[in-house]
Amino acid sequence: MAQAQPLTPTLRAALRLAIGAALAIAMVFWSGRGDRVFLAVIAVVMFATESPSLPWKALLPQFAAGVVGILTALVLFHVADGWLMLSIVLLVVALLLEVLRLQSGRSLALLLTWAVLVMDTQRAFNIATVFDLALTFVIGLLSASLATALVWPQRPGAALAAVDQRLRQRFGDQLGRLRQWLELGGPSPPPLTSAELLPMVLALQQPTSRQLGLLWRQILHHWLLLEPQLLGLRPPLRPPAGPLLQQRLDRIQALLIPGRTAEVAAGPVPRGSTVWCLDLSSELIALAIEQQLDTLDQLLHSQRLLRGSVRLLRQNS
Repeated sequence: MAQAQPLTPTLRAALRLAIGAALAIAMVFWSGRGDRVFLAVIAVVMFATESPSLPWKALLPQFAAGVVGILTALVLFHVADGWLMLSIVLLVVALLLEVLRLQSGRSLALLLTWAVLVMDTQRAFNIATVFDLALTFVIGLLSASLATALVWPQRPGAALAAVDQRLRQRFGDQLGRLRQWLELGGPSPPPLTSAELLPMVLALQQPTSRQLGLLWRQILHHWLLLEPQLLGLRPPLRPPAGPLLQQRLDRIQALLIPGRTAEVAAGPVPRGSTVWCLDLSSELIALAIEQQLDTLDQLLHSQRLLRGSVRLLRQNS
């Protein structure tokens, strides 16, 4: 029997929004406040996320900003006639949020202000109106939380595993281009940059993946030292330096590919930097390249052992 494929992030987000909006619309109409259903739908769109739970410390400032936007719209609705006056009201809301230090909820507050001024046909500054709008907004928040919890929430380690996989794929592809260039010559491949890879490495330095993130940071550091040395060579490299260097790079590339790690786990590390001097420009360059390759080999081997131990712990837990 074929195994069901996991939902893509786009489909999961679409289902989450659909379920959240359906719950919000149903509850708002059931409560007799169907004329203000737009407020609940806005809350669902803003707060239905991948996170299984919304942090209250981050939610409260946004909720307070939303209330400020709603109250300001109810107080100034009689002057918000036309787009010019509507823009002035939105500017007033933005200034109030700056004074109250609720900048984190600025986008939500401006959106709610606009929605109340444009879509609400029963604008009036009284307790009943404020209560109806606040209750509708809370219904939207609850619907977003329920949809987030119900719609196949992403496993906590899935995002980190995806980042780890992208890093391995990026390094593996670059090694493949470098090996082809060293063997055939031609234009050199563009080097990897820390600006491209460091954000992914930092994303892995979470409490649940700190060791893996630290290993990736060291790998990135040594790769940025090794790659300019490799790009400084003049391909195609002749024997014996060419085949020896290709063996070392093939081992590094195999350690990056999950299906090939078993091939190199027990195999000996090719040695012989003194032989490289026959083909490389100097013995110092050969020694520096081999030193960086040795370090990368050890770090990637440690990563392989770390991933294996983490999988074993998850299976036994």
